[in-house]
Amino acid sequence: MDEPAALHLEQYGEGRPAVFVHGTFSWGVDGFPQQVALADTARIILVDRVGFGETPGEPPFGWHQDAPALVATLRSVGPARLVAQRCGARIVEFDRSTHSPQLTEPDRFNALLREVWRDG
Repeated sequence: MDEPAALHLEQYGEGRPAVFVHGTFSWGVDGFPQQVALADTARIILVDRVGFGETPGEPPFGWHQDAPALVATLRSVGPARLVAQRCGARIVEFDRSTHSPQLTEPDRFNALLREVWRDG
């Protein structure tokens, strides 16, 4: 099995971590510019998913690359608040629907906020 991609992280502040996972048409700091201001109260970690921003990757991009990379990132960060939007949220949802939902194990995060894009 291949090693998961090493995700590029922009980190600000100290304290209890909050990991932000962007949607499709952005990357970490582009997708969450206002959250940097929260660094005076928490450790803000903005993730660049595989093939976005500063994280390289080979197409096709998708949850099959992002989910293991996010699991590895959360393992290195420790318990965190996980905030995911649009396709970033779908990565968490797809991982939950597999036989091995590693992103939603209780020791991975202590809060999950997600916004899933729904057409219609």
